[in-house]
Amino acid sequence: MPKSKNIAPAQKPTTKRPTDTKKKVSARSSRTTKPIIPILSEVVPELKDHIISQPQPNQDYSYWQALGWFGAGMIGILITTGSAIWLASLKQPHYPTSNITPAVNQPLLTEISPLTGLPTRPETMTRRPWAVVVENFFTVRPQAGLGAADIVFESPTEGGITRLLAIYQSSLPKLVGPVRSARSYFNDWIRPFSPFYSHSGGSDRALQQLRAGYGGIIDINEFFHGAAYERISKFTPPHNLFTTTERFSSYLTANKYELESAVPKLSFVDTLPPAPTITSITLPYLPEEYEVTYEYQPASGTYQRLVDGTTQLDATTNQVLTVKNVVVLFTDIEPIPNDPLLRVELRTLGTGEARVYTGGQVYSGTWRKTKPDSLIELVDNSGQILPLQPGNTWFSAMDSSKVINFPINLNIPLSL
Repeated sequence: MPKSKNIAPAQKPTTKRPTDTKKKVSARSSRTTKPIIPILSEVVPELKDHIISQPQPNQDYSYWQALGWFGAGMIGILITTGSAIWLASLKQPHYPTSNITPAVNQPLLTEISPLTGLPTRPETMTRRPWAVVVENFFTVRPQAGLGAADIVFESPTEGGITRLLAIYQSSLPKLVGPVRSARSYFNDWIRPFSPFYSHSGGSDRALQQLRAGYGGIIDINEFFHGAAYERISKFTPPHNLFTTTERFSSYLTANKYELESAVPKLSFVDTLPPAPTITSITLPYLPEEYEVTYEYQPASGTYQRLVDGTTQLDATTNQVLTVKNVVVLFTDIEPIPNDPLLRVELRTLGTGEARVYTGGQVYSGTWRKTKPDSLIELVDNSGQILPLQPGNTWFSAMDSSKVINFPINLNIPLSL
């Protein structure tokens, strides 16, 4: 797929933040009009006291001063003329005397989302996916925006600490973050989606891939596209980088990025075939602060997500994170030799064992990804596609040695 815009020129790996090579969009670019990029505190007012990096636009108060004098004059006239009846009539809206409720134009959900299998609006069908690397360090939970993601990948990244890769397409988050650095295996997983890619720096290999052009990925590295992001003083660096849909979209539009693309489709089923029942799944990530549990909720047909024994929330909505499909991918995870940050490499091509948990049942099979631009396929031993129900899907990568902890022949909750 051709790139819609050239990405920032190649930079040599460095521990220092390189100079932003793209034109920055700033409130200072215009002293008389509102800046193109919205201020985060306007989108999320509760964060107003924590914004530290976005300059506030100058405001022209002449209009408001004039309006204030006009209002004061009108009030004086009303008081002196005793027009209380007239004032009361202004406060009451006048509707036609009819029992018919005015119709409200609701968006028609006439299409099926390619990434969730759920009804969606036609205009979302060609919306380019947006992939965001989201931190999972225990001190920053709950993170913002995970509940709106169509797909989430979870994987160990360094020292056992896991990180999340959220993909948005059918719906978009009001606020998302903290945004963190890229990894090469994240690049591999999102490459088939040709998404906008939000991250802040990355591992050497990941950045080399992106600088060279990696499939159809449109790289929006914060190092070179700082105006698309904002830092919040509530958290300490580097855990304080966030963005909003409004801010990010405005940045893309102002810089003339192509906002539409062909979106690959996942396969979903309406009826699940018979399978063993497992209503609780534990993913034994270490350290224990990153251990994940999914508890099946029959009433909603979804799994509640817990981390370190605590129900995980979306900080934007304060709602419990729920997942329709949980997929565990078993693969080779190896530490990078002599890496001071204890980072790992992870195999994303080839095949490996897989478990699909959906509808309170478990399906065993194999994942396969035959080439960089292909989606992950999930098949059983006979080559039939493993079922996913319409809804969001979370993929968790685990070392192949852990597969013994995931039996498939139990009709009782799984306990590790």
